[in-house]
Amino acid sequence: METKYEKKVNTGSIFRNDYKRQDSHPDYRGEINIHGELMDIALWENKTKKGSVWFGVRVSEKREDQRPAAKPDISDSDVPF
Repeated sequence: METKYEKKVNTGSIFRNDYKRQDSHPDYRGEINIHGELMDIALWENKTKKGSVWFGVRVSEKREDQRPAAKPDISDSDVPF
């Protein structure tokens, strides 16, 4: 039996982005419930010139699957030419 966790209104969670491949990709990703609408949240960890840590944040509409697509398993016999 699978239990689906529902985030309370105006709460969320964020996790380290294990799929980060470029500096432009967020360091952390997650979901946030804003007034009953589930949104994506992304954070970038930054440092000031003096070394203080600050976070850049982006909230966007929810996308179903954000993980990089797996490369298809294609053999030479699958190629038509």
